[in-house]
Amino acid sequence: MPVPSIEEAAPNVPKLREIFLAKYEDEIKKEQYYDEDIQRVKESDAYMRCFLRTVTASNDPHKAADVIDMALKWRKEFKIYDLSMDTFPEELREKYMDKVIGYKNQDKEGHKILYFDISENNKDPEAMKFKHHAIVAAFESHHRLTPEEQVVVLFDCSRATLANNDMDMLKFVIQCFKYYFPAFLDKMIVYETPKVLSFIWTIIKKFLNAEQAKKVVFCNKNEIKNYISEENLWDHMQ
Repeated sequence: MPVPSIEEAAPNVPKLREIFLAKYEDEIKKEQYYDEDIQRVKESDAYMRCFLRTVTASNDPHKAADVIDMALKWRKEFKIYDLSMDTFPEELREKYMDKVIGYKNQDKEGHKILYFDISENNKDPEAMKFKHHAIVAAFESHHRLTPEEQVVVLFDCSRATLANNDMDMLKFVIQCFKYYFPAFLDKMIVYETPKVLSFIWTIIKKFLNAEQAKKVVFCNKNEIKNYISEENLWDHMQ
């Protein structure tokens, strides 16, 4: 089923709000969610439309209410309002913030591009934890202010090797888009995947339904220009 448009989702917002606040009244009283997030549920129609527009809900207020519950509980568990990069070593912040993970340029349709340099992946536990925090911080900074402005994720695999295989990070990104940052992803561009890493995407696609899989685009150096203008490409992609 195609994802509903903003206009199609709008009439169901009052019903969704009513269902969620009634169905999860006990969870609200037990403070299983942030007060700020409950206030957002009550006040932001744009945020509510995002949940209705998830593939999981497909404009069904009852299903969307369950997605809200899942997302808001995760936000509390992840301590998203207390998220700080300052608790990590400076060398990690200098390496990963903006250079490896960050918003840069836009695609031909005007979506911000969230860039990931896959060649910098490694199995260092502290680096992996930092990347998860950096990813959430990048998502949250944009989605909280403009929930209905979708982004493009660009996974740059052109310099990656088998040593850069990080299945957990890829699954985490996909899970964030599926449940925690609703209707946030326009498309996911995978650039120049080497053969040694192609098996990863075969596995990753098993976590996606048909509608979600359509958002994953594989590109080489020539094809990426169909999505991003040359002046907005990185030097090695031109």
